[in-house]
Amino acid sequence: MSRRDHLDALPTPWATSLCVVALALCVCACSTTSTRSPAGGSVAMVEQSQAVRRLLVVHAERQLGELVRFKASNSGQGAYWSVRNRHGQELGLVDQLGRAWRRRAHAEPEWLATGTVEEGARAILAAPLDSELIPAPMDNPGG
Repeated sequence: MSRRDHLDALPTPWATSLCVVALALCVCACSTTSTRSPAGGSVAMVEQSQAVRRLLVVHAERQLGELVRFKASNSGQGAYWSVRNRHGQELGLVDQLGRAWRRRAHAEPEWLATGTVEEGARAILAAPLDSELIPAPMDNPGG
């Protein structure tokens, strides 16, 4: 085999480029995906709630906040009161056992009191003792 034969056996620049592109496609095409679910996710049940009642918390003719009662629509057993400021932002909740919980950003909810819904709402809103609960229509909860 002569020197000329060795040069003819070398790949052309076009063939080299084609090999590089094919290799790149093979490397990029290989990918692995995995799916993870939370612990106990297979037995978790979604429970939807409906707003069924609304009360305004008023002191000296000024609205301090509101309470919106939510009731579970599929089981019919769960219910709680959402306590919101006058801008409709949820600050906490009062559960079925009368426990008032205030939500804190980037922290666990803070248990404030146990008692009536009115006492819990006052604790969460830091409302005066002589504030009143006034029924309101459900047409615009939070607004």
